[in-house]
Amino acid sequence: MKHLPVWMRWWMGAVVVMAAGALAADETKPPNETPAAGLMVHAANAPESLLPATRSEIEIEVSGLVAHARVVQHYTNPGAQFLEGIYRLPLPADSAVYAMRIVLDGRVIEGEIREREAARIEYAAARSAGLATALVEQQKLDLFKTSVANIPPHSEIRIEIEYFQTIAWHAGRFGLVLPLTIRPRYGDRAEDDFAALLDPTTPILHSAGLTLPLSLRVQLTPGMAVQPPESPSHAVRVQPFANRYEVTLAGEAVPADR
Repeated sequence: MKHLPVWMRWWMGAVVVMAAGALAADETKPPNETPAAGLMVHAANAPESLLPATRSEIEIEVSGLVAHARVVQHYTNPGAQFLEGIYRLPLPADSAVYAMRIVLDGRVIEGEIREREAARIEYAAARSAGLATALVEQQKLDLFKTSVANIPPHSEIRIEIEYFQTIAWHAGRFGLVLPLTIRPRYGDRAEDDFAALLDPTTPILHSAGLTLPLSLRVQLTPGMAVQPPESPSHAVRVQPFANRYEVTLAGEAVPADR
């Protein structure tokens, strides 16, 4: 079954909000193998598997031509062994992550910017000492990878990422791209992703069968008079206010295939 991108449009300086995107494949994977978005985990001497998120929350505030996004995903280690994992977060083009924190079994790990090799050494030392630790690396402009060590049995883990992104402009419309999975990239700019998603000839991914429990809320303050947003592909709720709109998904889960 094919799923169209989520995108909402409104005219006159129209802004288009999309829960879809074009993402680069992980550099460490073979050319024909795309890594899974989300948390891949493994116990000692065991193969890795995808740990499904129990719930996800995304809040986006759009003010003029800049958007601030906060992504929160919740996971649970259901087994009796410590796990190590790699969390991959697809990002829009032209985005800039400025905050990362992980809440692991009640402990908070705040991300700090380090030179890459120094950060890897620090992470390896903490992992060897049995400490809960995380390492975030930006693979490309549109993919972040977080290594998480020593996830206790039967524990909960919450991963939070915050980033800024610019609003794209194409064919008389503004666009905000929010990817939910890793896809072939269409270019280095947000405008490239936006243009590709508006192009009816762009191939659409088939559903991988993974449904993401998702709460999405977009607070839109465009700074100009615009018509209410609409989505031709997904049911959304639009709440108008004096100088802004609040947009939410009508459902509680979406396919994680775009």
